[in-house]
Amino acid sequence: GDEVASTDLPASLRSEELAKELGALSEGNSEQGVVVCGSPGEVANDPFLGDIFEINEFKGDKFSFQPETVFTMAALDSDDQLRQRMAWALAQILVISPSAFANVHLDDTEIWVNYYDIFVRHAFGNYRDILKEVSYSPMMATMLSYTESKSSQYVKDFLKEPNVFPDENYAREILQLFSVGLLKLNMDGTDMGPNKQVYTNEDIMDGARAWTGFLQQPRRGNKEDQYGNWMDPMNVEARWRDPFPKMNLNGGYIGDGYPRCTDLPEQHFLKHGAKYRLLGSSALPELQYDDTSWNLFDPVIRRVVLEPSSGDSLYEVLCSKDTTTGNCNFKGLVTLDENLPCVGIECAIDTVRVVQVADMFYEYVRVPCVEMAFYNDAQKVKEVQQGGGNAMCANPFLPVASEACCLPDSLTKAQRSCEYVGERMTYAASKSRCNANGMDRCDFERFDFGQCDGGCCKHKGISWSTASCTLGVKVNNEGKVAVIHQPQNVGTDGVNSAFAIDSENWFRVAWDSDFPSVQNNCGDNNACEIRGEFCLCRTSVVDEALFGNDAQINSFEVSSKLYVGSVHPRTYGEDVYTMTESDGIRIWSHHSTPFDNLDDKTLFEIEDEYGQTKFYRNVVSKVMIGTIHAFRNSPHFVSFVEPEVRDCQYETDAVIDNSFYNQNTAPFLAKLLIQRFGTSNPSSGYVERVATAFYTGQYNANDKSFGTGDYGDLAATLAAVVLDREVTSLVLDADASAGSLKEPLLKVLHFMRAMEFQKNDNSKITFLKDMDAKIGQMSHEFPGVFSFFRPDYAPPGQLTSSQLVAPETFDITTPKLLGLLGGCFSMVKYGLNACEQGFGLQANDCNRVEEADYGKSDGRLWYTPSSMTADAVVEEICLLLTSGRCTPENRQIILDTALSNGYNTNVQRQQALRIAQQLVVASPEFHCTNLVETSHVARLEPKATTPSSKPYKAVVYFFMEGGCDTFNLLVPKGCDMTKRYSEARGRVALYEDDLLTINAGTSQDCMCSQFGVHPSLPVLQELYTSKDAVFLSNTGVLFEPVTKLNYQEKMKTRLFAHDKQQDETKFVDPHQDVSGTGVLGRMVDALTRDGYKTSATSVTGVAEVLVGEPLVSSPVMHLSYKGVTQFDPRPSSANMLPAIKALNNGTTLSSSMFGETYSSMLYDALYQNSVMSEALSSTSATAEFPPTATGQQFEFVSRLIKAHRQRGTDRDVFYAKLNGFDMHDNVQDDLAAKFKEMNDAISSFVTEMKDHQGKWDDVTVVVVSEFGRTLTPNSGNGTDHAWAGNYFILGGGLAGGKIHGQYPTDLSSEGPFSTGRGRIIPTMPWESPMNAIAQWMGVTGEAALDKVLPNRKAFTTASLLGKDILFENGN
Repeated sequence: GDEVASTDLPASLRSEELAKELGALSEGNSEQGVVVCGSPGEVANDPFLGDIFEINEFKGDKFSFQPETVFTMAALDSDDQLRQRMAWALAQILVISPSAFANVHLDDTEIWVNYYDIFVRHAFGNYRDILKEVSYSPMMATMLSYTESKSSQYVKDFLKEPNVFPDENYAREILQLFSVGLLKLNMDGTDMGPNKQVYTNEDIMDGARAWTGFLQQPRRGNKEDQYGNWMDPMNVEARWRDPFPKMNLNGGYIGDGYPRCTDLPEQHFLKHGAKYRLLGSSALPELQYDDTSWNLFDPVIRRVVLEPSSGDSLYEVLCSKDTTTGNCNFKGLVTLDENLPCVGIECAIDTVRVVQVADMFYEYVRVPCVEMAFYNDAQKVKEVQQGGGNAMCANPFLPVASEACCLPDSLTKAQRSCEYVGERMTYAASKSRCNANGMDRCDFERFDFGQCDGGCCKHKGISWSTASCTLGVKVNNEGKVAVIHQPQNVGTDGVNSAFAIDSENWFRVAWDSDFPSVQNNCGDNNACEIRGEFCLCRTSVVDEALFGNDAQINSFEVSSKLYVGSVHPRTYGEDVYTMTESDGIRIWSHHSTPFDNLDDKTLFEIEDEYGQTKFYRNVVSKVMIGTIHAFRNSPHFVSFVEPEVRDCQYETDAVIDNSFYNQNTAPFLAKLLIQRFGTSNPSSGYVERVATAFYTGQYNANDKSFGTGDYGDLAATLAAVVLDREVTSLVLDADASAGSLKEPLLKVLHFMRAMEFQKNDNSKITFLKDMDAKIGQMSHEFPGVFSFFRPDYAPPGQLTSSQLVAPETFDITTPKLLGLLGGCFSMVKYGLNACEQGFGLQANDCNRVEEADYGKSDGRLWYTPSSMTADAVVEEICLLLTSGRCTPENRQIILDTALSNGYNTNVQRQQALRIAQQLVVASPEFHCTNLVETSHVARLEPKATTPSSKPYKAVVYFFMEGGCDTFNLLVPKGCDMTKRYSEARGRVALYEDDLLTINAGTSQDCMCSQFGVHPSLPVLQELYTSKDAVFLSNTGVLFEPVTKLNYQEKMKTRLFAHDKQQDETKFVDPHQDVSGTGVLGRMVDALTRDGYKTSATSVTGVAEVLVGEPLVSSPVMHLSYKGVTQFDPRPSSANMLPAIKALNNGTTLSSSMFGETYSSMLYDALYQNSVMSEALSSTSATAEFPPTATGQQFEFVSRLIKAHRQRGTDRDVFYAKLNGFDMHDNVQDDLAAKFKEMNDAISSFVTEMKDHQGKWDDVTVVVVSEFGRTLTPNSGNGTDHAWAGNYFILGGGLAGGKIHGQYPTDLSSEGPFSTGRGRIIPTMPWESPMNAIAQWMGVTGEAALDKVLPNRKAFTTASLLGKDILFENGN
């Protein structure tokens, strides 16, 4: 009766025979295909629904957008709307974006909907299940680049490359975005204190080591994509996993609370909790590694064959015999619910791997447990090969190696006599085995393979030696340690390289106090000696009971001070432990301990703060270095001797739990979900109530209970979100700060549902085209891992002044705001097609399509009012679209406009209905969720400006979004630094011969007179040589000058986080002196105050860098580089535009701030659309620009510069960007492609400015990124988040041909500005170049410059560039 997913079956059971037996394979051939097993959660098509999909006939746009269509139709038509809504909210948290797939699989359907179905399935389930499915998803692994990430040791050993690190991408985002966030939170979502961070970059590096080893499952049939497997949960390659200890977010270790493997009971494979996984006819385990040659058909192979016996036995449990037929009834997974006696071979072995029951095989899956990195009495083990290479230490109490038995006259030539092939045993068991065969253990040199029976010598793995092994530790100056093995009778080159004296496998430990280091002469510890940059020390391990008989013990004391877990006491036997209860704690006393005495065998049973039952052993294990220094012993899941998939999976579970069971997770997720369900600024009480529901797994409302009572329950969490008094109270609708602006996509779907959209009879699907471009949002079209909206985003104006956020405004730009209105208007007038910004596909003969002609659409709105009296129509539409929140004034405006064309005939009444539908959509009440209150005051219409007599200047701020690897932009060439660069960069270094040479001149003292520019940027070399370009070396976000010793204290920001460092780079206001403003916005304000006619324009989305103070300069223009499309070119009434403006007139102070924000933005958008349509209608660039996104942006900027007089400006600032620089993998090829796109666009722009407009001397192009990247590569041929970078400025007015700032002279981890792993501290702050640019643009006077750059005085005058340094003659 068990159900097992087909993808979870072992390979041997995924056979045609089994498929036929289950009726999952058709008999005979069929041109229409075959019936086969589906993917998890997949259901069969219902042919009676009438929609038949022929994949070979359905191509083109619709085929590419099938995932979006599936979402749209579910959102419009499914009965489980709350589930769909929750899935959509979750999908906006655990994001995958097509931008990560590099045009691969973008036309696929199944892989995208399969990932999305994780959220549909678990919408009312548990968030822990979501985290695990997402973490094993090959889609997420592709998105965040940890597929095939490998440990540094593996890359060093097998690829022969040192200093290559695991990919950090997922390790960072699972914390920052998916679970705990950045800052420590109280349960009510408020910060615990300023800049108290949940994790450090060391935590990220530890996490990166834990996310190694994942790879896709093999290709299979019955799925859309035949070139890989982006469907099934990933496998783990144990050899790639970093096995060393990792610390958790609480200062402990990943693995704390788990039992030690040495504490498991003898023959644990027969004990309560032991699991057996059905393999079928294959004898090869899948969670452990055995040689594939040990197959079923080799009669020599000796196996653990279970025999029937009377009474309870492992055979009887696994066979589960059918009492009627007498045949075994094999189950997919068997967990022992009691201790079993041993029978036959079971009594002679320490553990099993695979057992045979009749003709079937089961794999034994040992319970999760941890080994300790340090232990006493270490014994030497080594590989079975000539010379016994790869020697190392092993814990003699663990069954990790095989016996090596020698005859008395041949103590170097070993034999083996196993009970089964691949048998592992403890050191003591190896002695018994050898003695039983008239031999003894030995420090063998080789094996006599001719003297093995039962195929025992087919196992050529690790074997025990009689030689001892010294287990030491080396300690670096940061207190990190590396495990050192020094086996007896082995030369340096014979030691396993992971534990050799030159090992670089450093990990953090929990020191009792200080630690030995080179700086303190190894603490004057006799157990240590200085070896270069570290201390090499001898170790011993001390295990002591923590609580004595007089201790006051409670659950908190136990869970916070004990770290060694235990299996259930009954696992050791019914009479081994006796339980007593005290103060809510169960105390289990070992039978060897006097009653009521506490010793190191005592176990405590508690329920932790998350409701989990935990067993802790009353012991603390410490690693002693002499008698002076000590640290808590470090647990690890993956065996140093023999890594197994099983233990990698256990470690993965523990790492997921590290972020899931965290005090931050409940409030962090609570606030995110509240925002996605319509409250942007929830009260602390609301957040706490939702967080409590997540925490307790239960929520009660209206005499109903929701949830299972388990921590992380989403049914309880969602119930708390939607049923809380803060959202159900009508009184709060009148609160100006309550509610939110609605998501663009939800507005469209709401409109379609409320107005009763139906697809045409000949349309099988409802297809909304290019919604991400038109309105800024669509399912499966996320722009990046940060989703559509930033939770903490506040738009300029009233909300920012009130310290409130409005995430949904993050991507509200003129094209998208008007695109949403235009699309809805088009649907009302023409149905679902592409005419006049419509959301549909069809766009044929739009000029011939008249209003109310729906013949060329894929569907239309069928809403019919219950009453056709004019005021009732308006009232009902307001009810359906705004929940009845239309103000009386706006109802009247809508009514008057609707009646303006008459209301006597049916045609007039239908036209009035369409006008009313459009105007309600244009009203602020439709876009926000709280009450709007009009002030009856018309908004001021922006006035056209004329340029002043001052000469024109412009700054183009080009942002390389994602963190550009700019140490491959500017490279030392032809000097000693070149070698250091190559050593640091390793596999991602550029070849010196490929670099484009530039002269450093006297601007650098790094012993390099020449540098090289990336070969994909020849225009940069050309401009630098012609004095039209400068470099900014080692530049980045700084609050003040810092060193590697004090930067963590001084930098009160979240370093290495994209969103926060983008803010810091664009704001250049570290202490928020002018909160919410960008450096160019403040620059524009200063120029406006001095009488300049200014304009700030983004040609690609929201640009915080351009935002100034309210009411100083004109609002930022947000345009699309694709051009300006006239809004509503054929209005339903001549009064439409005046009515739209009247609906969005001024509001009172008590009115919805979100409604006010929308109306203000709409007013600006209508003005910008009108002015820009006119200004650019006859303006074009002369130069030919490439058709790339960057090329189109620079072309659009060129047109704006050319039209500056028509626009009335003499000072312009522009914002453009290129996404995709977050290159955690394939950095060399991807960076070359991005730089080429930039090169071609910049080349055309320079030609346009120089040769056709004569403006090159008047334009400055600043190219920046939020941070640089690690000098050292990761195993995916990428680089990770870092700090300092190298950037450049272009312009005809520059005093060019210089490299400003100081290129680092030491790129090693020991360098004075290295924080480790090739992360370099900047020496030039962004204030420096911005100071010069502000002066060049016309900002004068110290006070004005201090306003533009509030933190300018944190740096010396000499460290700030001035216009006389950066520009020719200071002009």
